[in-house]
Amino acid sequence: MAENRKKKNQQKLPWWLMPVLLLAVLAIWFGGEALGRGFQWLSDSQTSESSTTAQKVPADETLTVRILDVGQGDSILLACGDETMLIDGGPVEEGQFLVSRLNRLDVTELTYVVNTHPDEDHCGGLAAVLAKYPAEHVYSSVTEYTTKVFSNVVKYTEEQGKQIEVPQTGTHWSLGSATVTVIGPVQEYSDPNNGSLVLRVDYGGTSFLFTGDMEQKAEGDLLESGADVHADVLKAGHHGSPTSSSEAFLTAVQPSVAVISVGADNDYGHPGADVLARLEALNAEIYRTDTQGEIIIVSIAQSASMPEVIDLLIGQSAIPQQPRTGGREGRAVRRQPQFHDRPQRKLRQAPRRGEPHLLQFRRRSGGIRLQKAHVHQITALCAAKQLS
Repeated sequence: MAENRKKKNQQKLPWWLMPVLLLAVLAIWFGGEALGRGFQWLSDSQTSESSTTAQKVPADETLTVRILDVGQGDSILLACGDETMLIDGGPVEEGQFLVSRLNRLDVTELTYVVNTHPDEDHCGGLAAVLAKYPAEHVYSSVTEYTTKVFSNVVKYTEEQGKQIEVPQTGTHWSLGSATVTVIGPVQEYSDPNNGSLVLRVDYGGTSFLFTGDMEQKAEGDLLESGADVHADVLKAGHHGSPTSSSEAFLTAVQPSVAVISVGADNDYGHPGADVLARLEALNAEIYRTDTQGEIIIVSIAQSASMPEVIDLLIGQSAIPQQPRTGGREGRAVRRQPQFHDRPQRKLRQAPRRGEPHLLQFRRRSGGIRLQKAHVHQITALCAAKQLS
């Protein structure tokens, strides 16, 4: 009797239900596999994108920053990958030397030319540069100014079919794998010094800050704006003048290296003793063009051959120092803004390349002394990159 009931209950199961269940199982199996593949693809995509974002600096690339020796003025050449950027051009009489130096460095064109502000000791040599080298972008803090010197910069820019651009604060662009960001000025100023374009350059884990002739008023405003001014390398503002480089600003920057572009025995007494004291109090290493000539800073990416990861290689160009003094008392000769090349400028023509004098090695891991083998590798790198 019980067996008959069991058979009746089994017979109540519809005959067509088994195929439906089988199809459902197959759908779940293949659908889940496809869904799993979908999640796997999404995960791989996100991982790939994350890896690409993290790998900002190719192992075979370097960022080279040259603080050129243009006397009492500023001129800085940056090169990364296939791109170059020239920040300022020194005074007018350094124009031909600047062209000669770029030629010796095999520069054929400039990706960016930046004039931080229209003072003659920053824009004077740019007219000669723009007359010789094509530039993709020409930036400045202004588009017009009252001097003939700046008018020449505008003239040669326009002859290239370009217009001077005034970048807004927050504007950024790439220089190879480096990123250049305009972080100042944050206000409008009547004084062109305070109106200087302030550039931050980030490359891997290394940062540079170029402040033009920004003085303490603009420094304070920049700090109040919340801008990120912390940097490994600082180009000291206004040639080390005490009107710049306030204690509050330098404390916020916390530079490991400070470079001062200044003329020997200049009439202004730059750099100021108090500025040097503030930098020394922060344990910043100070380099000066008036005593060491052209300064070369190379940021090197990590590679298998250099597992120690040298962030900054600082050296001095092989260019011989030439006397820049004259007169009975040996005072600095005040140069007049002339476009022609004066006779003594022949002494300043860029010489043949030679091995640069390496001043220092810096490591992010905290000052452990490099092994001799690594020093040899760096020297070989300098020769290969022709850093002189």
